[in-house]
Amino acid sequence: MSEMLGGLVDKMGGDSPFKSFQELMEAQKSLDAGTPVPSYSGGGVGGPLLPQSIEMTLTQITSKAEHSVFWQKFPKDATKIKNAVHEYRRQTSLGIDLDGFAAEGSVGPSIDSVFQALYARCKFFVHKRVVTHPMSQFDSIIGANSAIEKANIDAADWQARQLNMGLLWGDESANPYQFNGIAKTCVTQGNVLDMQGSPLDTKQVRDVIANLMVAPYYGMPNKVWIAPELQNDLDQVIFPHVRYMGADAVTMMGKTATGINAPTKDGVVPFERDIFMSPSFKKVTAFTALGTTYPSTPTISVAWADLGATGGSVFNSTDTGVYNYRIVAVGALGKSAATAAAPVTVAAAGDAAGCTIQAPGSDNVLYYSILRTEKGGSDYYEIMKVPQHRDGLGVPDATPIVDLNAYRANTMWCFIVQEDPRVYVWKQLLDFFRIQLAMVDLNIPFAYGLYGMPLWLAPERIYAIKNIGRAT
Repeated sequence: MSEMLGGLVDKMGGDSPFKSFQELMEAQKSLDAGTPVPSYSGGGVGGPLLPQSIEMTLTQITSKAEHSVFWQKFPKDATKIKNAVHEYRRQTSLGIDLDGFAAEGSVGPSIDSVFQALYARCKFFVHKRVVTHPMSQFDSIIGANSAIEKANIDAADWQARQLNMGLLWGDESANPYQFNGIAKTCVTQGNVLDMQGSPLDTKQVRDVIANLMVAPYYGMPNKVWIAPELQNDLDQVIFPHVRYMGADAVTMMGKTATGINAPTKDGVVPFERDIFMSPSFKKVTAFTALGTTYPSTPTISVAWADLGATGGSVFNSTDTGVYNYRIVAVGALGKSAATAAAPVTVAAAGDAAGCTIQAPGSDNVLYYSILRTEKGGSDYYEIMKVPQHRDGLGVPDATPIVDLNAYRANTMWCFIVQEDPRVYVWKQLLDFFRIQLAMVDLNIPFAYGLYGMPLWLAPERIYAIKNIGRAT
């Protein structure tokens, strides 16, 4: 470095690239300034003193807000709630089922409508991002005009994705800070058809639509939410039954199933895709700890084993074989590293697999994420969430894990719904916001959040089909 600068000093006034000693000193500072440092907690680096070329075209392989289709299409009420607990009413009956005919002069039977008073708790969806002060001074960064603007964009995209996942798979019984998603709501309601790994065809979908239309549901199904893979499988169902004529025969191959003919008012119930319904989003490939403060890796006190015949098991004769399990402890601020792989041989139909997790050393576990392979497989998928067990005083206790095969690895769900604010709606206490937090060093922290929750007003009018396998 010094030799190179010395040579440049010797050239001052000749063919040196520097017009003055001041320019030379500034060049020396840029060469000695060091290496890039993290620009903000979302990733990336910012090295202001290193030569760089920034193209303002973002190549992004992460999800964007437009991918969060279920969240976008979820009916929303513009009227804000005013408290953390929101009360609402719903009518469940017009009255008991009597004929209503009476003798002359009689007033007939006494009939009363039935109403319910219900409530829902507002949920607080928040996270923090940090931008270094030097990085905040730059004119541009990839995909935005500044690092702070980029942090805002990333926060909005991340928030939309996580809200979308929550509306699909949220489970308040596992994480009390979370709301119940549509899957949990259907399970609680008992509106679930289990395909047990078999592929889906039009019969099951049409049957569910027809059942939702009649008593006791009186629904008007108007949408079927599916994963891209499931739509592809349904495309294969219709492809052999379509005759191609004219231009279609030469310009394209295949046919996309955009909906299903059904005995509804409009005669067609359209399909809507959401990539977050894909099994790939429940596939786990990294088993290391995540987050700022994460629980310890769970300790297995009673090893994984076949528990023998167990009530409620849906392991059938074709399901017997070897499965591998891992467990991750999940807290409010992070996830633990996963336990080591544990193979279990499910020997007979009606058996279950299980283990017991030792009580954690500190009270920082909300629930356990149970990961499992397919029979004889090597890829892990989250199949269920089990709340941290607590004793009568609320102290964390040993947690038993029982796998009844109710949720299968690498399978899909679909939801047949009456998408209507009278059936389900999103209510908010506060819109998406950003608050700058106090600086204690040369890093600028921001809190991003949204306060609200879904109201499942008429859960009887939504239905799930689970454990859908791929068509062969």
